[in-house]
Amino acid sequence: MRIIKLDEFIKLPENTLYMKYEPYVFDELCIKYDSTDYDDWYYRSFVEVLADSSEGFWTTMEKAAKNGTEVRLDFDICSRDAMFEKDQLFCVFSDNDILNMIKSLKKCLGVENENS
Repeated sequence: MRIIKLDEFIKLPENTLYMKYEPYVFDELCIKYDSTDYDDWYYRSFVEVLADSSEGFWTTMEKAAKNGTEVRLDFDICSRDAMFEKDQLFCVFSDNDILNMIKSLKKCLGVENENS
């Protein structure tokens, strides 16, 4: 992985795996999509709760915290960053990093064969 500044991040292609970074602190894991003309971009987070409204989100999360109910995630939602933080840093993952993440995730499923 490497740490880069906004001007370089904006130029990266779609499907770049990244996290926002502040010294010693990593944010959520995301996939970068299109950049805009305004130092902004679209992305997909890996932790988007499937809910039909803000109220539905809060209700879902309250039930999960109280009862341990499963929270369904939405892996299709795309958001716009729109924070416009010129000094933002990014942790960007290499192809090798991603392959190693996939190997680790396969172990979580009990699938350790690289061809699976």
